[in-house]
Amino acid sequence: MREIGQLPDPKSASLFSDYLLTKGMKSELRTNSDQTISVWLINESQLDEARQLLAEYLHDPNLPALASASQQAKTLRQAESKLELEYARRVVDAGSVYDSGRFLRRTPVVTMIVALSIGVSLWTNFGKNFSVVIEYINFTTPRYDDQDGWVIDSLNGALGYEPWRLVAPMFLHMNFMHLLFNMSWAVNLGGMIEREKGSKMFLAIVLFTHIASCFAEYFWDIYGLEKHTILFGGFSGAIYGMIGFVWMYAQNCRGTYLRLSASDIQWALIWMVLCFTGALGPVANGAHAGGLVAGMFMGTLIGLRDERRR
Repeated sequence: MREIGQLPDPKSASLFSDYLLTKGMKSELRTNSDQTISVWLINESQLDEARQLLAEYLHDPNLPALASASQQAKTLRQAESKLELEYARRVVDAGSVYDSGRFLRRTPVVTMIVALSIGVSLWTNFGKNFSVVIEYINFTTPRYDDQDGWVIDSLNGALGYEPWRLVAPMFLHMNFMHLLFNMSWAVNLGGMIEREKGSKMFLAIVLFTHIASCFAEYFWDIYGLEKHTILFGGFSGAIYGMIGFVWMYAQNCRGTYLRLSASDIQWALIWMVLCFTGALGPVANGAHAGGLVAGMFMGTLIGLRDERRR
């Protein structure tokens, strides 16, 4: 940075600074002890041109180009400020990965999901406290069937007097590895979505895809082998919903920073297929498929909307 000259008052200095900006030169104004204003050029490679412009300005303070300089400079500064805000919103400083306070502020919904998942999983002893799961957490509630006795397939609670059952199953995990795997996806993929699209949009994605995954798993079980035992939990339906959302959003909104690599999507689909084979044990396959489709649907709609707004 180099001083290119002095002007007698703040008004003339501010006008000349605006004039420089319209010529692609950034400057800084400093007040001297005698109240004159020094003009400092940021990029020294433009020094000769800037000094020439200052000489012209001092020779004729009423240059025609000065008439619109202030308004042009204001427009340029607003555009630059908007770009800086967009950049700051999309980019995470590497140090913030280890700054828990900043993470909590930037991803409050992810933080809430992780905290509730840990709390509910411990409270139910990872689903082993069956009575607590059935009474407070499970998607379905018990009912008496004349042929089969007490069964757990009623939606009277979720769709009636206990609507929290629509959401509660996402926080229940059946073992520590189940919890760790799902929460790592929530923090990484969910954190990326929340930072890019905002907390309200991220919460809407989670709720829509999770509830869709619950109904998909419910009908999967009703028409499957376990017709009267509807018992499942975990955040994986919403995870597949987030994967589907990002996948389709990137396909429909050009230039977005929100995207997954082709290998990530391939592995997610391969894992879902492996779960369908039964090789990995009992898995809520209906929830995975339902969440993925719901996320793809939402990602397509939001992606097309944002593309139109570009």
